[in-house]
Amino acid sequence: MLKTTGETRNALQYDIGNPVTASLMTRHQLAAAIYPPIRVVFYENATGHGVVEYGQASTTFGQFGDEQATAVARGFDVALERVSLRGAE
Repeated sequence: MLKTTGETRNALQYDIGNPVTASLMTRHQLAAAIYPPIRVVFYENATGHGVVEYGQASTTFGQFGDEQATAVARGFDVALERVSLRGAE
């Protein structure tokens, strides 16, 4: 998208997730099926530093008000944070 404005920057986007985890959430709340997989983007900011951004699963799936689906999403949050921190080392 930046190329349309004449800018360039390094960036990668990934769709991540586990079909088993997604099925655990949708088992409790079928409407949650519209959100997996979670998107993660790695990019170079304006000062040249690497940044990782992702949608927090517990927030995304928590909107349905189903505690069981949200509990599964919280586990995904923890795993994704662990991987992000390990990558920052």
